[in-house]
Amino acid sequence: MFLKYFVLLIIITATYLFFKYRTRPKPVIDRPTPARWYEPQAALFTPAEQHFMMSLEMAIEGLPVRLFGKTRIADLIRVTRGLASDDYSAAFSKIRSKHADFVLVHPLSFAPLLVIELDDSSHEADDRQFRDAWVDEAYAQAGLPILHVPLRKRYSEEQLRQTIIDILRNQGI
Repeated sequence: MFLKYFVLLIIITATYLFFKYRTRPKPVIDRPTPARWYEPQAALFTPAEQHFMMSLEMAIEGLPVRLFGKTRIADLIRVTRGLASDDYSAAFSKIRSKHADFVLVHPLSFAPLLVIELDDSSHEADDRQFRDAWVDEAYAQAGLPILHVPLRKRYSEEQLRQTIIDILRNQGI
């Protein structure tokens, strides 16, 4: 009698385990491309950024610069070499996930020359002002100028051009 129940228990357990592990999907790490995790963005830039970029492109026409957008701050400036490991990690973590709206670079060396931030209403929040001040200081330490441009419905390309020329001249460019 005991043997019958024991065999029945083993069969039920084996059947349960077979179906549990056979029908279980593979872990995500085993898949070469996780299914349905990603989809394309509608656009790289917001409508406001697109509008500003058109004005910016007109403003820099003929200047010896190239324009890039959405560039990671860690690709523009780097943490000072020789820092203690903990300090280096802390400093890098503050810049690795942030990006600049627009960057003007040298046309041949691609060295960053000027960071341009389009400041919309989100920049008025206290936490954002603190973040902006911190990022501005990081750029200043690295010797990379930053131009904050308030969000507007219309931009004066001539005024924007002159401001950029003045900043680049002050940098000796």
